[in-house]
Amino acid sequence: MSRRMLQLALIGALSLLLGGCLDNLGGLASFGCKRVKSTELQVAQDASCKFRYGYGDVAKYVVVVTRQPTFGDASGQGPYLKYTAKPGFNGEDQLRIRVERRGIGHIQWQDLSVTVKVGSNA
Repeated sequence: MSRRMLQLALIGALSLLLGGCLDNLGGLASFGCKRVKSTELQVAQDASCKFRYGYGDVAKYVVVVTRQPTFGDASGQGPYLKYTAKPGFNGEDQLRIRVERRGIGHIQWQDLSVTVKVGSNA
């Protein structure tokens, strides 16, 4: 493995260990994003962030947005929740997601109400 590939793998693994927050520019850790817990996220104003759900086992995780936020846009992208705040919004937003764990022959899921704190107070 080349040195560059090893560096990218280590950055990706580190970003997952530090809250699972990724930006949308290739998976490098972003300073504008933070997952406090699975139901509380912090996003810088005018930022777009991806948050990973899943726990590193062999099952496939899928995030489905079941209720869109009022002051932003959210989408499920495989095991990621992507959240983008509306331009200029600063405050708290709410959305609902379903995290599905798809194993061999069965699906488990959990419905979550997620609070996103956006802006300088985040």
